[in-house]
Amino acid sequence: MREKKPYIQRPAAKKSTSKKTIIFAAILILLMIIYSVLSFYEGSNEDTSSLKTEPVFKKQGELVFKKADGTEIRKIDIEIADDDIKRAQGLMYRTTMTESQGMLFIFDKEEEQGFWMSNTRLSLDIMYANKSGEIVKIYRNATPYSEETLPSEFPAMFVVETLAGFCQKYGIAEGDIIEYTRD
Repeated sequence: MREKKPYIQRPAAKKSTSKKTIIFAAILILLMIIYSVLSFYEGSNEDTSSLKTEPVFKKQGELVFKKADGTEIRKIDIEIADDDIKRAQGLMYRTTMTESQGMLFIFDKEEEQGFWMSNTRLSLDIMYANKSGEIVKIYRNATPYSEETLPSEFPAMFVVETLAGFCQKYGIAEGDIIEYTRD
């Protein structure tokens, strides 16, 4: 006959989940929630301009609008966007601009262009001009934040952006000329 051994209580098996694992999981979940919230607001059309520093207008030249016969219509101060980084930034995140200010985009070659208003808070008039400075296409009152592409429809080497209503107020039309100088 076999001798009975006394009953010995063994310690309970350790749970596979320790306090450190639970804390790590909680932190991971919290980070995923924060990331999701930030991603939502970054991708929305909500005003996030307060999260970004608004660019300040820097006069880099002057641009004159003229009729085809050379008659001056209006002169404005311009910022110049003549490289990929400046052209990509454009007037995004601006909340103010005067009617005597604008931006001139200069491209390396004359070809069809297309602009959109993503992250642009101000409504703008957008004018495309060929290498001779002749305005070939105008979009008046472009809608802020719109991701619709506004094509030049004709080869263009320059694009001028001004506040919406500028073209109507000063009678600027397709066929008019732009001339600019750098400071």
